[in-house]
Amino acid sequence: MLCEQCRQREATTHIRRVTGGTAEDHYLCAECARAGGAASALTSPGMQLLDLFSGLLGNHFAAQEQAVPRAAAGRCEFCGSSLREIAQEGRMGCARCYEAFYDQLQPTLRRVHGELKHNGKRPAEDPQAARRRRTERELEQLREAIGAAVREERYEEAARLRDEIRRLEEGGGEA
Repeated sequence: MLCEQCRQREATTHIRRVTGGTAEDHYLCAECARAGGAASALTSPGMQLLDLFSGLLGNHFAAQEQAVPRAAAGRCEFCGSSLREIAQEGRMGCARCYEAFYDQLQPTLRRVHGELKHNGKRPAEDPQAARRRRTERELEQLREAIGAAVREERYEEAARLRDEIRRLEEGGGEA
Protein backbone atom coordinates (compact mmCIF):
# COMPACT_ATOMS: atom_id res chain seq x y z
CA MET A 1 0.00 0.00 0.00
CA LEU A 2 1.32 3.47 -0.89
CA CYS A 3 1.65 6.36 1.54
CA GLU A 4 -1.51 8.50 1.56
CA GLN A 5 0.50 11.69 1.76
CA CYS A 6 3.35 11.40 -0.76
CA ARG A 7 1.90 8.49 -2.80
CA GLN A 8 5.46 7.40 -3.65
CA ARG A 9 6.77 5.13 -0.88
CA GLU A 10 5.39 2.06 0.85
CA ALA A 11 3.23 2.89 3.90
CA THR A 12 4.77 1.55 7.11
CA THR A 13 2.85 3.58 9.72
CA HIS A 14 -0.81 2.99 10.49
CA ILE A 15 -2.76 5.66 12.39
CA ARG A 16 -6.36 5.17 13.50
CA ARG A 17 -8.27 8.34 14.37
CA VAL A 18 -11.55 7.88 16.23
CA THR A 19 -13.93 10.82 16.18
CA GLY A 20 -17.44 10.56 17.57
CA GLY A 21 -17.40 6.78 17.35
CA THR A 22 -16.24 6.77 13.72
CA ALA A 23 -12.78 5.39 12.97
CA GLU A 24 -10.56 6.71 10.16
CA ASP A 25 -7.43 4.80 9.14
CA HIS A 26 -4.38 6.58 7.73
CA TYR A 27 -1.34 4.90 6.21
CA LEU A 28 1.94 6.80 5.92
CA CYS A 29 5.52 5.99 4.96
CA ALA A 30 8.19 6.40 7.62
CA GLU A 31 9.47 9.63 6.04
CA CYS A 32 6.08 11.36 5.95
CA ALA A 33 5.27 10.17 9.47
CA ARG A 34 8.60 11.54 10.70
CA ALA A 35 8.13 14.82 8.81
CA GLY A 36 4.87 15.52 10.61
CA GLY A 37 2.41 13.62 8.49
CA ALA A 38 1.42 11.59 11.50
CA ALA A 39 0.51 14.76 13.34
CA SER A 40 -1.43 16.13 10.38
CA ALA A 41 -3.32 12.85 10.07
CA LEU A 42 -4.32 13.17 13.71
CA THR A 43 -5.42 16.79 13.51
CA SER A 44 -8.27 18.46 11.74
CA PRO A 45 -7.50 20.53 8.65
CA GLY A 46 -5.92 23.83 9.64
CA MET A 47 -5.05 22.67 13.15
CA GLN A 48 -1.37 23.02 14.03
CA LEU A 49 0.51 20.53 16.20
CA LEU A 50 1.09 23.26 18.80
CA ASP A 51 -2.69 23.72 18.96
CA LEU A 52 -3.13 19.98 19.46
CA PHE A 53 -0.47 19.93 22.17
CA SER A 54 -1.92 22.95 23.93
CA GLY A 55 -5.37 21.42 23.67
CA LEU A 56 -4.14 18.32 25.44
CA LEU A 57 -2.11 20.15 28.05
CA GLY A 58 -4.17 23.29 28.45
CA ASN A 59 -3.59 26.78 27.15
CA HIS A 60 -1.10 27.69 29.88
CA PHE A 61 1.85 25.99 28.19
CA ALA A 62 1.17 27.30 24.69
CA ALA A 63 0.41 30.85 25.86
CA GLN A 64 3.58 30.90 27.95
CA GLU A 65 5.64 29.63 25.02
CA GLN A 66 4.19 32.12 22.56
CA ALA A 67 4.96 34.99 24.95
CA VAL A 68 8.68 34.07 24.99
CA PRO A 69 10.53 35.10 21.83
CA ARG A 70 12.58 32.29 20.24
CA ALA A 71 15.96 34.00 20.89
CA ALA A 72 15.11 34.65 24.53
CA ALA A 73 13.83 31.13 25.21
CA GLY A 74 16.20 29.06 27.34
CA ARG A 75 17.73 25.88 26.03
CA CYS A 76 18.58 22.60 27.69
CA GLU A 77 22.33 22.61 28.28
CA PHE A 78 22.58 18.90 27.47
CA CYS A 79 20.59 18.47 24.23
CA GLY A 80 19.97 22.08 23.18
CA SER A 81 16.17 21.77 22.97
CA SER A 82 14.12 24.89 23.61
CA LEU A 83 10.75 25.07 25.30
CA ARG A 84 9.21 26.01 21.95
CA GLU A 85 10.67 22.90 20.27
CA ILE A 86 9.38 20.71 23.09
CA ALA A 87 5.89 22.20 22.69
CA GLN A 88 5.97 21.71 18.92
CA GLU A 89 7.23 18.12 19.04
CA GLY A 90 5.18 17.13 22.07
CA ARG A 91 8.12 15.42 23.79
CA MET A 92 11.29 16.27 25.66
CA GLY A 93 14.64 16.34 23.89
CA CYS A 94 16.28 14.38 26.73
CA ALA A 95 15.77 13.47 30.39
CA ARG A 96 17.57 16.63 31.52
CA CYS A 97 14.97 18.85 29.83
CA TYR A 98 12.70 18.18 32.82
CA GLU A 99 15.29 19.87 35.05
CA ALA A 100 16.09 22.68 32.61
CA PHE A 101 12.43 23.67 32.17
CA TYR A 102 11.13 22.54 35.57
CA ASP A 103 9.51 25.86 36.49
CA GLN A 104 7.74 26.20 33.14
CA LEU A 105 6.64 22.54 32.97
CA GLN A 106 5.53 22.12 36.57
CA PRO A 107 1.98 23.54 36.20
CA THR A 108 1.37 21.59 32.99
CA LEU A 109 2.72 18.31 34.36
CA ARG A 110 0.64 18.70 37.51
CA ARG A 111 -2.50 19.38 35.45
CA VAL A 112 -1.90 16.42 33.12
CA HIS A 113 -0.66 13.82 35.61
CA GLY A 114 -2.34 15.03 38.79
CA GLU A 115 0.94 15.36 40.67
CA LEU A 116 4.66 15.70 40.10
CA LYS A 117 5.83 12.56 41.89
CA HIS A 118 6.23 9.44 39.73
CA ASN A 119 3.90 6.64 40.83
CA GLY A 120 4.45 4.20 37.98
CA LYS A 121 6.57 1.10 37.62
CA ARG A 122 9.99 0.91 39.20
CA PRO A 123 13.15 -0.53 37.67
CA ALA A 124 13.51 -4.28 38.05
CA GLU A 125 15.01 -5.37 41.35
CA ASP A 126 18.38 -7.07 41.56
CA PRO A 127 17.57 -10.83 41.44
CA GLN A 128 20.22 -11.71 44.03
CA ALA A 129 18.88 -9.15 46.53
CA ALA A 130 15.34 -10.47 46.03
CA ARG A 131 16.57 -14.04 46.56
CA ARG A 132 18.39 -13.06 49.78
CA ARG A 133 15.30 -11.31 51.12
CA ARG A 134 13.13 -14.31 50.27
CA THR A 135 15.62 -16.63 52.00
CA GLU A 136 15.62 -14.42 55.11
CA ARG A 137 11.81 -14.56 55.26
CA GLU A 138 11.89 -18.35 54.88
CA LEU A 139 14.49 -18.66 57.65
CA GLU A 140 12.38 -16.53 59.97
CA GLN A 141 9.31 -18.68 59.29
CA LEU A 142 11.29 -21.90 59.81
CA ARG A 143 12.70 -20.63 63.13
CA GLU A 144 9.18 -19.82 64.33
CA ALA A 145 8.00 -23.27 63.20
CA ILE A 146 10.87 -25.06 64.96
CA GLY A 147 10.09 -23.19 68.19
CA ALA A 148 6.45 -24.27 67.97
CA ALA A 149 7.46 -27.87 67.17
CA VAL A 150 9.74 -28.04 70.25
CA ARG A 151 7.06 -26.50 72.50
CA GLU A 152 4.58 -29.11 71.26
CA GLU A 153 7.21 -31.87 71.63
CA ARG A 154 7.20 -32.78 67.92
CA TYR A 155 10.92 -33.53 67.86
CA GLU A 156 11.09 -35.32 64.51
CA GLU A 157 9.55 -32.29 62.81
CA ALA A 158 11.90 -30.00 64.78
CA ALA A 159 14.91 -32.02 63.52
CA ARG A 160 13.66 -31.78 59.92
CA LEU A 161 13.17 -28.02 60.28
CA ARG A 162 16.66 -27.68 61.83
CA ASP A 163 18.18 -29.45 58.81
CA GLU A 164 16.21 -27.21 56.46
CA ILE A 165 17.49 -24.10 58.30
CA ARG A 166 21.09 -25.33 58.05
CA ARG A 167 20.71 -25.99 54.33
CA LEU A 168 19.38 -22.48 53.73
CA GLU A 169 22.04 -20.85 55.92
CA GLU A 170 24.80 -22.68 54.04
CA GLY A 171 23.40 -21.41 50.73
CA GLY A 172 21.98 -24.76 49.66
CA GLY A 173 19.01 -23.19 47.90
CA GLU A 174 15.49 -22.22 48.68
CA ALA A 175 13.16 -24.19 50.92
